[in-house]
Amino acid sequence: MPFPRHAWRYASAVVLSACSVQLAALDAARAQEVDRSNAQNNERNAAPQVDVPVLPPIEVTAPAFTQTPAGPVDGYRALTAVTGTRTETPLEQIPQSIQVIPRSLIEDQQDQTVQDALENVSGVRTPGPQETLLSSFFVRGFPADQFIDGMPIFGATNVFDTGSLVNVERIEVLKGPSATLYGGGTGAPLGGLINVVPRAPEFDAALTAGLRGGSFGTVNPFWDLNQPLVEDRLSLRFSGDFEQAESFIDFEESERVLLSPSLRAMITEDTELLIRGIYAENEYLEYSGLPAEAAVRGDFEIDRFRFSGASDTPDTEVRNALVQTRLTHDFNDALTGMVQASYYDSYFKENSSFLFGGPLDPTAPSVYPVFSGILETDVEQFNTNANLTYDFDLGSLSNTSLVGFEYDRTENPASLNFGPNGFLDFGDSTSDLTYLPPDGTFFSIQDNSYRTYAAYGQHQITLFDRLHLLGGLRWTRLTVEEKELGQDYTATEVTPRFGAALDVIEEVTAFASYGRGFRGVQAFTGTGPPKPEESEQIEVGLRFSFDRIGLSGSIAGYELIRQNVPTFDPANPGFQIQTGEQRARGAELDLIWQATAELTFLANYAYTNAKVTEDTRIPEGDRLARIPRHSGRVAARYAFLDGPFEGLGLGIGVTAASGREITLPNDLETDAYVVADAQLSYGAGPVTFGLSIENLTDEDYFEPYQFLGQSVVRPAQPRSVFATIRASF
Repeated sequence: MPFPRHAWRYASAVVLSACSVQLAALDAARAQEVDRSNAQNNERNAAPQVDVPVLPPIEVTAPAFTQTPAGPVDGYRALTAVTGTRTETPLEQIPQSIQVIPRSLIEDQQDQTVQDALENVSGVRTPGPQETLLSSFFVRGFPADQFIDGMPIFGATNVFDTGSLVNVERIEVLKGPSATLYGGGTGAPLGGLINVVPRAPEFDAALTAGLRGGSFGTVNPFWDLNQPLVEDRLSLRFSGDFEQAESFIDFEESERVLLSPSLRAMITEDTELLIRGIYAENEYLEYSGLPAEAAVRGDFEIDRFRFSGASDTPDTEVRNALVQTRLTHDFNDALTGMVQASYYDSYFKENSSFLFGGPLDPTAPSVYPVFSGILETDVEQFNTNANLTYDFDLGSLSNTSLVGFEYDRTENPASLNFGPNGFLDFGDSTSDLTYLPPDGTFFSIQDNSYRTYAAYGQHQITLFDRLHLLGGLRWTRLTVEEKELGQDYTATEVTPRFGAALDVIEEVTAFASYGRGFRGVQAFTGTGPPKPEESEQIEVGLRFSFDRIGLSGSIAGYELIRQNVPTFDPANPGFQIQTGEQRARGAELDLIWQATAELTFLANYAYTNAKVTEDTRIPEGDRLARIPRHSGRVAARYAFLDGPFEGLGLGIGVTAASGREITLPNDLETDAYVVADAQLSYGAGPVTFGLSIENLTDEDYFEPYQFLGQSVVRPAQPRSVFATIRASF
């Protein structure tokens, strides 16, 4: 693999630093010699002493460069990424927007969830803490898929636990379609990809253990143990945590546990085996949102933190188990082979009580019908991916070729049962219901099976160390069997991706790319077999890195089109139709300024114009739900590296977004918001104390909420304070 260009800079800086020390020593020796010579001359005659000027030493400081198992990091800036190309490639050579959140940023901001960390990336909208089974991540206006270390996690929503970062090394966000390299389950991501890379075992013993607690009765012990078993050959890592908490929503409480063991073996100097397991459980009282007519429009007064159903509804239960293996072998300096396999088993039983439709009596506008429901589903997914990477030079061309094959088998039986439970007066904070199990008024069973066969190829070329070209093709055959509905279909598609990046000057790279996405539709509740979804994106941008002043980042503009989109049918709540076309156009900016060794700034901004462009049921021009036109974040951190406050760190951030539509068709829009957060940390030897404050100014606002496509919202989390103590050995 070509040596990263930045690495030469760091090596040069280190060499220059060593040279400056040597020059300083030579200057000092020279000064002493001059002093001795002058003294001897003074003794010989009375001639005046001549002062010889001495040049000050040259000081060159190397950046805070760190080599992690997932790739090199300079402070908060990752220098390479794997998600964009399936090869470890310098970011400036990837002709597509990709942002990386390293472990250093996660720890300094005291982020606790994937949602927290993703606030640092432009154009990403995350589901709320109560939406685990209800909504997915959104990138550039469209749903994004979640991957674990490059392997797919099946699910149209955010089923896999994102409530802990104790085992996470970095998060890579690939924006736009990625059908050339990724698939599995129902196909390739259409709008973007969130790749969570867990921490891998290392060959130095280490242990971190701690306790976090604070608002809402939160108690959260955690640990991360790294233990070599055979020196430089075999190592074990075991991370995990447990959390018990209440909520700012009445009656809500939750418990979750995460266990993540992994084993790394160097079978030979050229062969590495990594085995990773993740087990997560989550139990909580499910929340279904408040009627937007009251919370946003103000039709009647409503307690923003009231529960939206029967308070004695049974808890929702979620269990996820994942086992991954990765075998890598270097055949020689040029040829590398890798085989990955994963087995994912997910079960959840979603118990809920929720408002359904609007008030039935115009004289009682705050009284809504409430239904109870049970959604029970199981997922069993097996995925394997094998590829070969070949690096070679051909004249002035540096080449990296990748060829691979993917197979995915996913089984997904599910049942849905819901029916009327009674009426709830949302204008009366004391109004409650007794939970009644659903009577089968509406009942459906799905037993779906998905098979994916895919072959892909990609070629990267670097010409004269300045022009970086990328091209790829993927052939996919997807078979969907909906055994209960009889809506079986097979789709075959060839999806391309190509782009170019040009180093305009050493510090600035311009890039342009085109890519397509393709996937089947999961759990479609409409009539007839659904059409596969498709997407395509055109993107142009600049990526820059001014190392001398510590400023780096990217700016990009794009057009992303998505077709055959499943959307809730406004005429039949709970059912879906496929709309014609949706389009997002926008611009994004991501900046990191490491001004000094002590002071760091981070900023991002996204303009996202996402709307319906062709449809027969939803008005053309309606904005996509939940997506703000303007959003962004700025954050700063100062760390005292010496002096009486050595070990103290202070951070503050401000996140903002414009109003968002709640549903399609558009009806109501939430207000814009600006919310602040702050962090304080102090390290004394092996012990670190941390304090984190969310919603520092206690702003009141509502977020659009996803529940059966209804016009509902959730309140923002009020001011919350959490303290952490950890010890590292």
